[in-house]
Order: sequence, then structure tokens, then C-alpha cells
Amino acid sequence: MNALNLKKISSQTLWGGIAVGFTILLMIAVLLDSQGNIKLFSQVVAGGLYQGMLIFMVAAGLSIVFGLMDVLNFAQGSLLMVGAYVGFDVLSRMSASDKTNAFLLTLHVMVIGPILVLILWELTARLILPRVMKTVEIEHSSLFGKIQVVALTGVPLGFVVGSVWAKDFSGESDVVRVIFAVVVVLIALLSVSRNNILFGLRWLSNEGGIRFRRGMALLFNEEASPSDHVDYDPQFKQFDLNKEWLPLAFGVVVTVLVALVLNNTEVLMLRFGVAAIAAILAGSIAGIVMEIVFIRPTYVRPFFQIVLTFGLALVIREGIEYRYDIDPKGTLGGYLPEFLQGTFPPAYLRDLFPADFETTILNYWIFMIIMGLLMMIGVQLLLMRTRIGIIIRAGVQDSEMVEALGVNVRLVFTGVFALGAAIAAMGGIISAGFLNIDTTMGDLFLLQAIAVVIIGGLGSYAGTSLTAIVIGITRSVAAYFSRRQFNTDAPAPIVVLLLLCLVLYVKPSGLFGKEH
Repeated sequence: MNALNLKKISSQTLWGGIAVGFTILLMIAVLLDSQGNIKLFSQVVAGGLYQGMLIFMVAAGLSIVFGLMDVLNFAQGSLLMVGAYVGFDVLSRMSASDKTNAFLLTLHVMVIGPILVLILWELTARLILPRVMKTVEIEHSSLFGKIQVVALTGVPLGFVVGSVWAKDFSGESDVVRVIFAVVVVLIALLSVSRNNILFGLRWLSNEGGIRFRRGMALLFNEEASPSDHVDYDPQFKQFDLNKEWLPLAFGVVVTVLVALVLNNTEVLMLRFGVAAIAAILAGSIAGIVMEIVFIRPTYVRPFFQIVLTFGLALVIREGIEYRYDIDPKGTLGGYLPEFLQGTFPPAYLRDLFPADFETTILNYWIFMIIMGLLMMIGVQLLLMRTRIGIIIRAGVQDSEMVEALGVNVRLVFTGVFALGAAIAAMGGIISAGFLNIDTTMGDLFLLQAIAVVIIGGLGSYAGTSLTAIVIGITRSVAAYFSRRQFNTDAPAPIVVLLLLCLVLYVKPSGLFGKEH
């Protein structure tokens, strides 16, 4: 058994090394052909990386859904289109008044900021602190429960602060926002729950009853009953400051820093953040409806799923055309904040790079590359290092056993489908900052995403992540050479298909796929 596992690991490592080596050879070829022109070389590499990240946004959802549910969703590209159109709709309708800007800033500081702090704390407590401070005992509670507390506390407070106190961007309003953001995080880190609230109410009730009975006894010259005491129920956990000082200190410091950064953020960035959240929610809702209404009845008929999802893609396109017309909407470039516009490196970073490094790489390319990398890492951690990921993988392996443990496997599968749809919708709003928004934008990435999933191995998320980068750079390098030789980059997609055929001929299951 150990020999088989070792062979499996070495095989995946071998094919992964071949893919990385192939990519490096392509970049060396560009560097040699350009005669060491760093400016031109960086353009080709950055262009390949951003294209790879856009393809990954679609391919990631495909890979996750197929790997966990054996469903090949041909409507994944349409979900990317949904995210782009919803983001455009929200941005175009959003008011530009100072009151709206102040409310958006308050909402980001008091809801988005605390959620970011909680996620950073959970990652720090689970991955970093156990290796650095082994003597400190860290109690892990439900991250989802804490986020619920943040939402239930931060949203109403954000509404009040944004509507009453934070009517402008004055210094006093900034201080109020920071203070309330810290309060929201402290409430979440203290894990305020139903039991804590009931404990406090019971203590107040018992204490008031005791004082009343003792007062009546003194009034009538009687002795108080010896049974009068405060009923401390041991099942209610009390807050232990000695164990919780570290998360509290972390929460206060990081919350203040995040809130100060958000208070100095451009208003356009705040609007773009709201549009991104709306796009992700729209994609998630669409994914949930697709899984519950259409996909779930066809789990026993896989072939019908392919036809059905292809039909759903056409229905979604018709719905978008009915709602927004068939005319292209352009890009979201006019709604982007200043630091996402222009070329790299920006003026305040040019001293860090050689003088001949000035390129036509767009700052937005860098933004898309960073967002794609964060998505790769985040989903991998979700699937491999969290309780939700364990439940998902266990439900795939043995759904009956997981259901016997009290887990609703159908709900888990719906969540997986919603996650894949949300990733595609996020890719839509991100790509819309650079690409033209029209009803064909989803189709542009769907075929390439399918090629990525097949080359990486059906069901292998790691293979999909690596292959997306390889395909992106391959396409960029092919476009570079075809422009130099034929004055057109039309052959670039053909090179991707040739690479797909080569991989299927050498290893039909894909680079990281399993033999069936």
C-alpha cells in the first residue's frame, strides 16, 4: 500500500514538474527571441498570467463541481456573464452623493473589515501560532458562528452610524467608524451566544429576587431563607480572559488598522466592492437554483446533465439579452479606482525598478493575477483544512455514512454548486474591468476552461490551478510568435487545442487525474 501511494505521489510530482518545465522553456524562448528585452518579456509573461487567472475563474468551478459531484456544468461560462452584468448594473445605478459614499464606507468598515479580521485570526490561530507559540492554548470556535455575529451586529450598527453620524468624511466620522468596528469584532471574538445571554438574564433575575426577598424579611423582622443564592448553572461557559487575551489583542490591533485603511480608501473602490458582493451573491443564487431545480433530479442520468446544463446556458443568455439588450456595455474601466488604472509600475514604485522596466503592463492585470492567486489558495485551504471541506470530501466518499452522522449531504452538494457558481461570478466582475461586457464573454472562456480541466485531470483542483497558469502562458507565448511571423494572434487558440490533444494522447486521464 505504501509503495502504491509513493508511486502515485511520484507520478503527480513528475507530471507537475514536466508542466512547470514546459512553461519555463516557453518563457526562455520568448526571452531569447526578444534578445533579452525585459520590457517585452514581462508583457508576454504578465499577459499569460492574467489570461490564466481569468480561465481559472471558470475552470475552478468546473473542477470543484465535477470532482465532488461528477457533474460537468456547461453553464459555468454563463455564470461568469451573470457576474459581469450584475456588477455593471449595480455600479451604473449607484448614487454618487456624499451621503451614499459615507454609508458605503461605514458598511465596509463595520462589516467587511471585521469579517476580514476574523478570517485572518482563524488562519493565524490554526496555521501560524501552533508553530510559533506552542505553550499558548488557543480555543477554536466556529468561524461561521462568529461571522454570523458580525453580520447581525455590524449591519444594523453600520446602518445607524452611516445614516446618523457618518454623513460626511470628517475626522469625527472616521473615529466613530473605527470605534464601532472594534466593538463589532470584540463581540464576535467574545463568542456572544444564546447561552451567554441566557446566563446574564438568569443572573439578573436571581439577584433581583434575592434582594427583594431579603428586603421583605427585614421589613417584617424575619430571617432570610438560607436557600437564597445565585443559581450559577455550570453549563454556561464564562469568559476566561487568561485564554482569550491573544485573540482580543489581535482583533483590536488588526481591526483598527483595517478600519483606518478602509477610511482612506477611494470611494470608487468601495462601490466596486459592493458591486463585487452583489455579483457573487447573484452567481450563488443562480447556482443554488440550478442545482436544486434542474441538476438534482438528474444525478442518476449523467448524460442528461450535459444536455441540461448546455440548455441552461442558452436560457441564461436569453434572459440576459431580455434584461439588458444585446448591445455591448463596454468595460467597467470608468468605475475603477485610480490605483487600478494606468500602467505598471505606478509612479510611487518606479524607483524600485530599473529605468528600462517601464512597460505597458496594466495595473489591472496585476490586480487580476493577485485575485486569482488568492482564490487558488483560499479554495484549497477551504477544501483541505476546514471542517466544511472535510464534510464535503467525506460526503463524496460515503454519503450514507455522513448522513448517518446527521449531516445533510444534499445541502452540502448545493453549497458546493453555489461555491463554483460564486467563483465564476467573481471572475465575471473582475474580468469586466478589462474586457467588454457582452453576451458572448462567457463562451470565450468556457472552451478554454474545459481544456484546462481535462489537461489538469478531471476532478483535480490542484491540477486545474497549475494547468490554468500553463495554458495562459502558452496562449500568450503562441500569440507573441504568431504576431511576429504572421502579423496576427489567431493561431493562439489552436495551440491550446494541440496541447490538449497531446496530453490526451500521452496521458488520457490528465496530468493529475485518476485512472478509471
